[in-house]
Amino acid sequence: MSHQKHSKRPNPQNPPPQNSPAQNSSPQNPQRSPSEQHAPKEQGQREAQQHVQQQAQQQVPPQAGQRNEQKQGARNDNRPHDARQHEQRPRNDARAEQRQEQRQDTRQDTRNEKHQEFPRENRTNTRPNNRNDQRNERTEHSREPQREPQREAQPNPRQEYRPDPRRDKRSEERPDGRSDSRSDGRGREERHGERNDRSQERGAGDGGERRRGGGGDGERRRGGNRSMPHTPDFIPIGGGFDRPEQFAEFVANRRDSEKEAYEPYVPTTPAHGSDNIFYKDFDPLYKGARGLAIKILCRLEQSDSYLDKLLEYEMANSDLKALDRALLTEIVNGVTRWQARLDWVLTGFYHGEFVKCIMPVKNAMRIALYQIMFLQKIPPFAAVNESVELVKRLKGPRSANLVNAILRNILHNINSIRYPNRHEDASRHLSVHYSHPFWLTKRWFDRYGEQETEALLKVNNERPKITLRLNQMRCQREELLKFLDAQEVKYWESVLDKDGLLQVGSLSAVRDWKPFQDGWFVVQDPSAAMVVKLANPQAGQLIYDVCAAPGGKTTYAAELTNDKATILAMDKYGGKLHLIEETAERLGLKSITTQAQDIRHFKTKDLADLVLVDAPCSGLGTLAKKPDIKWKFDLTGFPALVKTQREILSAASRLVKPGGTLVYSTCTIEPEENEKQVEWFLQQFPEFSLDPAENYISAEICSDGFLRTLPHKHACDGAFGARLVRKAS
Repeated sequence: MSHQKHSKRPNPQNPPPQNSPAQNSSPQNPQRSPSEQHAPKEQGQREAQQHVQQQAQQQVPPQAGQRNEQKQGARNDNRPHDARQHEQRPRNDARAEQRQEQRQDTRQDTRNEKHQEFPRENRTNTRPNNRNDQRNERTEHSREPQREPQREAQPNPRQEYRPDPRRDKRSEERPDGRSDSRSDGRGREERHGERNDRSQERGAGDGGERRRGGGGDGERRRGGNRSMPHTPDFIPIGGGFDRPEQFAEFVANRRDSEKEAYEPYVPTTPAHGSDNIFYKDFDPLYKGARGLAIKILCRLEQSDSYLDKLLEYEMANSDLKALDRALLTEIVNGVTRWQARLDWVLTGFYHGEFVKCIMPVKNAMRIALYQIMFLQKIPPFAAVNESVELVKRLKGPRSANLVNAILRNILHNINSIRYPNRHEDASRHLSVHYSHPFWLTKRWFDRYGEQETEALLKVNNERPKITLRLNQMRCQREELLKFLDAQEVKYWESVLDKDGLLQVGSLSAVRDWKPFQDGWFVVQDPSAAMVVKLANPQAGQLIYDVCAAPGGKTTYAAELTNDKATILAMDKYGGKLHLIEETAERLGLKSITTQAQDIRHFKTKDLADLVLVDAPCSGLGTLAKKPDIKWKFDLTGFPALVKTQREILSAASRLVKPGGTLVYSTCTIEPEENEKQVEWFLQQFPEFSLDPAENYISAEICSDGFLRTLPHKHACDGAFGARLVRKAS
């Protein structure tokens, strides 16, 4: 080796003196004494130095003296660094090997625990109690557990239940009639000593292993029975109640004046740093008519909810005034009707893809643009300012600045907006200008032509008229007209039924009117009333209305029979039946019973004289009242609807007795759901035949034996009806 030529081996002929420090050095680390590196000194100085070293070794522990000698030898070692590099500092090799084994075992146990699956019933019991338990359990199998000496268990008085002397009947009776657990004459110290003895007995059985999480206590936690402290059946709650029966009797017999009224605590302001909204001065994000309009439009676009239901919910849970309620209704319905046209304009002024714009920001711009283009009583600058402030509140100043820039740019160029060229693509022009889906406009354009399609699209975007159906069992026509005159409500006669129907412009808070609460009238479209007249119900008949909710046709059938028929109103969704029950009770009808039933699974031995089937449909004939349908329905929805309608028709045909009538109706103008369904039904069930509608209602709304109404021709919803009669056997 290269380092050996620099090392000086001791001469065996001149061994070091017996009292030299070299003899006291550790055999594991032989170091050279200072006396070997320097010339010998005088004998007196050497003996004095050895005497001082011997006294220091007597005062310092062996290990400490050994380390001092090693440090001193290293300082006095004049060998080069590479000659001393192979010599290491002495260490306890046994302890080092033990630590290395512990680390290897710990790593191996950690890897095994990651892939180990315990049974479900024992999984929760294998977790150690603390870090010391975990470390000991990991190294338990690798080395002999070092058991600590058993310590005397400390008394824990909380582990034992001390009986209440006022209620413990097992204690001895005192002369005065009361029981006392201390009546045995023993003092507190003696009883405390017994508790300590019992605690020591329990602690001796577990030993120190319970404190370390291993041994017997670990096995007891995994599956054995562990002694638990006694739990009393009833803990006194104070107030003089020692038994639960006393407290229950007090609660049952207390007076109403003693019952405390529950008043929840509502803080005035939220806590610092909290986003809690339940405090008195909470200022909601969506407030006012325009704020709630943004909320409703976002909810409509993000879910399958219906627009009228969302609007009704917000009206019921807000404190808006009458004018704000009218503005909210106008904005929500108007933006939904003209959505395609508004988006066409905004897309031209928006830098980027407008469809990817944040939804609240998008709806805020739609609301402002609708007020600018279609509402003449609201100043344009006010509409812009309101939307900008709402966006600033919802999304911050950056988005608000964007909305402000776009809307003001539109205001400056409002008269130069261009739409698709009508001469190049008439269907596309009508779709954008009158805000209808292109696929729907194309269908109607091919079916009705350009002029009739434009008239239909225009009517769908108008504010719908409200029709009142008079309940002749409760009031006369003249009484209702007198009331409308007193309320200054404009009205005119219906073209389809001059005696039973009355059209009005608009109604506000109609539910608060006393005539409405007394059942003088019902709000119903003329097309739905014509379907019931086509059915021609008679007194004494058994009538099934299989898709009855919300109950307009059911109640009209009861009125036409003077409430002398037996009517069973069924609907698949039981939550809608309360609408039928409330309307029948308000109108004073007793012949109607309701039942939650899917007609496809309904079985009965009583066949009906008349079965009304108001089948679920696309609703494309009611776009004036429900403008959200045209944006939620598309061509892919027809197959599922057609299948459902055929299943309902097949099930309803089994409920009609020979000579009875089946009336099929929808609120759509699409042939896939109307004429084609009747054609299929007559082929599948030849025992039925078509009874012409002209025999029961005005021929103005009939064609080819069917009831057909179009919004732009009859001033009502688009509807269809067919009367099918079963042949007598």
